[in-house]
Amino acid sequence: ANAHMHWDPEYSDVKLVQTMMFLSEVKNIIDKASRSLKLSSVSGETNSIPLVLCADLNSLPDS
Repeated sequence: ANAHMHWDPEYSDVKLVQTMMFLSEVKNIIDKASRSLKLSSVSGETNSIPLVLCADLNSLPDS
């Protein structure tokens, strides 16, 4: 997954909402993939879906 959040440091609330929406959508995609791949088996064995998450969060320069 890849994201680029709002650039202006004055709008940290916008970045927070964008990040929450982004992570929510990533979770939805992973849940859907898990169901379609049937990663949880009856025996209790589970696998995981690797995730690479890249984001330009446009945080403050000294954070």
